[in-house]
Amino acid sequence: MELRKYIERLNDNNWEQFTTFVKSWFHDRYILTIKEFVEWQYKTPFSKTSNINVFVVKIKEKVMGFLGVIPLSFNYFGKDIYGVCLANWQIDETLQSKGFGYEMLDVALSDAQIAYTTAYKPVLERLYDKTGWQVHSDKQEQMLVRRFVKIFDAEKVRKMIGKEDMVFNDVKNISANDEFKFSQVNSFNKSIDSFWESVKKKYKITVNRNSKYLNWRYKNHPMFDYKLFVTEKDDEIKAFVVVRLEKSGKYTTGRIVDFAAEDNAEEFMLNAVCKWLLEQKVDLADFSFTGDFHESTLESTGFKETNEEPYASIPYLFSPIDHKRHSTNFAFKIIDENLKNLGTVTYNNFYITRGDCDQDRPNPR
Repeated sequence: MELRKYIERLNDNNWEQFTTFVKSWFHDRYILTIKEFVEWQYKTPFSKTSNINVFVVKIKEKVMGFLGVIPLSFNYFGKDIYGVCLANWQIDETLQSKGFGYEMLDVALSDAQIAYTTAYKPVLERLYDKTGWQVHSDKQEQMLVRRFVKIFDAEKVRKMIGKEDMVFNDVKNISANDEFKFSQVNSFNKSIDSFWESVKKKYKITVNRNSKYLNWRYKNHPMFDYKLFVTEKDDEIKAFVVVRLEKSGKYTTGRIVDFAAEDNAEEFMLNAVCKWLLEQKVDLADFSFTGDFHESTLESTGFKETNEEPYASIPYLFSPIDHKRHSTNFAFKIIDENLKNLGTVTYNNFYITRGDCDQDRPNPR
């Protein structure tokens, strides 16, 4: 069977078949049934085509699988390159183990120089491993996204996880620094581009966090209301942070979904945004990312990594609260072999935040 002929882009002609398949696997209000969201997420400003970057398997007028691709501009050791994030992959059970997964992956990565994914299904680990993706650390353990949390209301968090005898470091001491200025903004202007050019050498492999990306991802999100903040010194941006307040019943979480800063502005930025979160009466804040970044500053400002108790019991998902899931995986592939001459790629120098993938997305029900 020539598999490639069954793979096509999502478009108006197959949209109805696509949503029928999505509903059969998830539910009637699953986020990928909302066309406005699908077009926003898979037709980014960095796409090489004006079409939706979702590839479907269509057999006899019936969609039986799909793979979503988010096109992005990447910083790779100071060089701008074209990368993609794989987000949402499903194949009908009757087509599994017949080669469609490999074929879809080949189509999706045809013009990318680098690719990554998070929260992939365990069944895909073997496929990624066989096609040259890095899925394991040097210790041969599955790579995971790191997560740090800061507790603002220990009593409520204890009740959330159902373990009221746990002892938390309930940190509420927020310091200030008059050297910097902290403010909320409605969008990111060209000043953020100058900031990013000056700081991107710190984040060796990551999505380019310029105004084009940040405004698309956060200001122009079709459903979420993100809060955008900057720290300035002498009228120059030294750090930015993006936050979303997530309410689930009686609990409120401050999701730090993006963050970048010059070294000397890290602590001020985190303290300032935590002060703002305290004013919003959040119960806890969290920040998820890959790599070896910001660790000492997060710890000095009261954040704790969730790799041990009691913090490991705090749910990763809050809409609705999921007590079974406490982490998410991560994998990447360097597709353009010439890039390897620019620097050594490791998990520690690959910086991806919750906002750089589709993990911070609406969950209508």
